[in-house]
Amino acid sequence: MTHVATIGGGSGQYVLLSGLREVPALEITAIVSTADSGGSSGVLRTERDILPVGDFRRCLAALATTEDEDLRFFFLEEGRFDGDGPLAQHPLMNLALAYAAEKDPGRFLGAIQRMERLLKVRGHVFPVTLAKVDLCAEFANGEIVRGEHLIDTGKHAGTGRIARLWLERRPDGKKDRKQIMPFKTALSAIRRADVVIVGPGDLFTSILPNVVVPHVAEALRVMKGKLVFVTSIMTKRGETSGFDAVDFFKEFEKCIGRRVDYVVCNTATPSEKAIARYAAEGAEPVNTLRLFEPAIGREGGLYGGRKLMPTDLLFEEPSGFTRHHSEKLAHVVYRIIHGLL
Repeated sequence: MTHVATIGGGSGQYVLLSGLREVPALEITAIVSTADSGGSSGVLRTERDILPVGDFRRCLAALATTEDEDLRFFFLEEGRFDGDGPLAQHPLMNLALAYAAEKDPGRFLGAIQRMERLLKVRGHVFPVTLAKVDLCAEFANGEIVRGEHLIDTGKHAGTGRIARLWLERRPDGKKDRKQIMPFKTALSAIRRADVVIVGPGDLFTSILPNVVVPHVAEALRVMKGKLVFVTSIMTKRGETSGFDAVDFFKEFEKCIGRRVDYVVCNTATPSEKAIARYAAEGAEPVNTLRLFEPAIGREGGLYGGRKLMPTDLLFEEPSGFTRHHSEKLAHVVYRIIHGLL
């Protein structure tokens, strides 16, 4: 049995886990950021004083193996309540997790464990920390933004790159607030994993919020397994504008203090429709050319000692929305595990 740990958040981790669920002989641990502050998660974390549930919902749904049609209807559909009332835009699983987080003796962890049993989840889903936190970013011009959803909006495109990222405990009225600590089981999963997969996902609002939790970077430095970084397909306005594939993994490496072992990158070009759709949002396809410039002395599929895995990973919806293809991505992971790359 091969132990695979994933680190991320958002829809990217859902795509990865959906593919890994079908790979045999894997022990899967999903480690999830708790800095999400937008949408349904943001409302529930504020109103109910709980950890944000949305990214946990996605991971649980991705790893669910239940064939019960009723459970799948209630909890695995992506639908949300319509209208403008208090339930508007809430998925039912978010509400169920919020309820269980209040009522279960184990609080948030108990809620996750109940849903794992109910949906017959393959593997486990853990928070990177149990602390209630806000994500903070300082931009190149000195502007400081607090709140993942405010960083994620991309309204800061004119302020330069993000220079610094950190977490602060959410205000709770207490003068003596404890230090933010990692969830020990998540740290243990990183240290003992045969493969740790980082991404895909928004670099500064889904991936790095995990790494800036104290001791997580250290765990990644001392782990004995293979460290895999999956680059994004598109840049994101206000976060990774102008980034190419090298910028993505080097920014991650700077935060953890070590080099990754494998870089997985998409080589397929999105359609003109998709490119136009993202251009309207200030985004563009992630350029991979620098990975293959002869001047860097690339030999044997290496980039500075990192094993490159360029391949067609593109999945494009009719609307022009792009993401990684879950099965193709899982196949790359399978080949890494079995030493085929």
